[in-house]
Amino acid sequence: MKLNEKSQFLIVPELAYRNGGPNRIPPNSTVLFEIELCGLMESVISSPVDTIKNDFDYVYKFCLVQCVKGKRMFRVKNYHDAIKEYTVAVHQLEKVFLENYEEQEKSDELLVQLCTNLLICYTYVQNPKKGCIFAQRIYDMKKNKTFNISAKVYFNHAKCLRMLGNFDKAERKLYQAKRIEAHNPEILQEYLALKKTAEESKKRDLVLGKTLVNCK
Repeated sequence: MKLNEKSQFLIVPELAYRNGGPNRIPPNSTVLFEIELCGLMESVISSPVDTIKNDFDYVYKFCLVQCVKGKRMFRVKNYHDAIKEYTVAVHQLEKVFLENYEEQEKSDELLVQLCTNLLICYTYVQNPKKGCIFAQRIYDMKKNKTFNISAKVYFNHAKCLRMLGNFDKAERKLYQAKRIEAHNPEILQEYLALKKTAEESKKRDLVLGKTLVNCK
């Protein structure tokens, strides 16, 4: 309807007064309503609550709380719930409006931390594809930034790659982790696990190859 426009609507008894109203509306009456649009009210694009929720300081503090919740879940080995907490924080940071370089820096720093935590969690729950996605996100953020990628990123990415059977790339990531933390025993243990898994995979491939040849 347009401003000052009048419209008429016929309403059947089933949707109006049915058995009628005493002394006013007969039973089973079809009712005619006439409506006139006398004025308009502009809709508010965003409520004060939405404005607060889109404020960077509000979102940043909220995401820090999510980080604390995620770490608490991680400590008790509740990795799936930790993933949920971290994921909520990532989604909030991705959609918040950034007004200046300082906010961009704080957002990126926290995003890297969250993506690192998600990479580690997905490694623990043996979901290597998701782990690799978050590792790649960190590498992509690094392209235009000055932060250093931690050894735990390379280390956990290597574990995910091993689970996926990408042994050569996993070894390269382990080497990058070792350059940062040369004396970390976990890196050596993972390197030995990688070599063992690669050898076992190679043996299985040889057996499969011989089987296929004999079947011809």
